[in-house]
Amino acid sequence: MTTTQTSETVVPLSANQQFLFMFDQGEEAGSFGPYHHIAAGWRVRGAIDTARLQAALDAVVVRHEALRTVIVRDAEQPYQRICAPGSVRLDIIDHPEPDESRRDLRAQWAMNDLEAGRFSINDLPLLRAVLVRLAPDDAVLGLQAHHSAADAWSMQIIMRDVANLYAAAAGFAVPELPEVAQYAEFARLQHELVAEDVDREYWRATLDGAELLALPTDWPRSAGLPKASSWHRFTINPETTASVLSIARQTRSTPFIVLLAAYCVTVQRAFGRADVTVPTFSPGRGLQRFQESVGSFYNFLPLRVQLSGAASFREVILRTRAACLGAYEHELLFGQVVQDTQAVAAPMADDNLAAFVFQVERTLFSAEGTTVGDLNFTEIRRNVSSPVGGDIPDGALWTLSVEAGGDTVGTLAVNSNRYDSMTAAAMVLDFKRTVTDLLAGPDADLTA
Repeated sequence: MTTTQTSETVVPLSANQQFLFMFDQGEEAGSFGPYHHIAAGWRVRGAIDTARLQAALDAVVVRHEALRTVIVRDAEQPYQRICAPGSVRLDIIDHPEPDESRRDLRAQWAMNDLEAGRFSINDLPLLRAVLVRLAPDDAVLGLQAHHSAADAWSMQIIMRDVANLYAAAAGFAVPELPEVAQYAEFARLQHELVAEDVDREYWRATLDGAELLALPTDWPRSAGLPKASSWHRFTINPETTASVLSIARQTRSTPFIVLLAAYCVTVQRAFGRADVTVPTFSPGRGLQRFQESVGSFYNFLPLRVQLSGAASFREVILRTRAACLGAYEHELLFGQVVQDTQAVAAPMADDNLAAFVFQVERTLFSAEGTTVGDLNFTEIRRNVSSPVGGDIPDGALWTLSVEAGGDTVGTLAVNSNRYDSMTAAAMVLDFKRTVTDLLAGPDADLTA
């Protein structure tokens, strides 16, 4: 549904929305284009009342203003405009699959199809859903939002709220949803923040002489080749995943820190770099009151890890942990970081290089399924690759999801006008081999 309503609320852009203007290519490409969206899906067990589902989706749009906010880009000073609530587009597809062993694959295909579609930034609400019914009591519920309105953590919040509102409408006793602070308040608050001198000094010292990780491409940006973002999915086996979780506990780290350390070693071995500054996305939500909010909060955070002289992978983990803790303690908006360290971002503009971002995601819903009311929800974790998915405005993005007691599911998304699919597949294979090798002997001599 495209809105024609007059706004009642005008809000300044958040820092994240201003960051997106670096990749603005109009409304047919880039960060405000129809492919810069984010999708997440769940297997839903139980008979679904579609009218009640529609009502729950619509109520979420009322609850979270970011899903009905447009970014006015043609003004002298771009701004956000909050619009009246509208009804979420819910597509219902009957795709019976009597063979239960094939339903998981059907679910993954359904999500790949959803990601391959267009989503105009002018179509409000900036949330849509698709329900694919595989059996009377087994369905796929896919949610899609424009990335200017929601980040990965927001998608988890949206699904939790939909499940809660759906159950509450049928009289089930479910926890009351927490009070929600709106994204507009967050954007206004950011304009009042002043970077502390100690934080600015930390980044000046930490990034002195550093450059964001950008790797050689198959084709230069200036070649002007047709662009899509291809998604190369893979898994890391349960044994190695268990080792990731084990050494994370031993080193008082997180799975993200362990896997980031492994990626730094991968880069060192493949490209001979012992000084690696990997960009990642932090949640960027700051105050506790915004943990339940929907919006585009993530912050671009450079993490510098020095590998020279590291005797073992365990030592690399400890160095990576120190880099992460320092960055989190002194976190500034990326725009504030580069004010004093502009050279760090120089590789992003190189015609023959592409920046590689690394992140590990988490979920609110357990791998075994979470029951809310009369439905059970299990997040769909995909290992089926797709030649077209949500747009990566420029460069490449590693995303991993670690499951306790299970495997790790990962994705390398690359711009297909910069990288051949075989190059991306080789990078995935190289990373998987390195992770397996390092976790098999975390105290082995790295210098050998």
